[in-house]
Amino acid sequence: MSDALAEMAEQAQAEYTDSRQELADYIAESASTRVILVTEGSVQQVLMVLSHEMGVAGARGDIYRVSRLAQMAERLSHAEATLTIRDQASYRQLVDDDDQEPEFLRG
Repeated sequence: MSDALAEMAEQAQAEYTDSRQELADYIAESASTRVILVTEGSVQQVLMVLSHEMGVAGARGDIYRVSRLAQMAERLSHAEATLTIRDQASYRQLVDDDDQEPEFLRG
């Protein structure tokens, strides 16, 4: 019986090692996909990657990195909102024939 248990433990250890290596390989491959999403994706995709990275940093207890990633997300969201407001104002100017830019956009 102890031989059977030893064999089962050895098999379980091999499966455990193989599974971890398979996961490590997947993570290495998916890192390049995350880089593409961040450089070429929509703002929602970038925020998704940031959220994922914050989760990983939090799981490691790296509070500094979580804070830094949150600052990146805030800057990205602010820039996206500013661009959206500017685009809407430009569109309104074209459609309305109104040369008055909203006061909060002047400056």
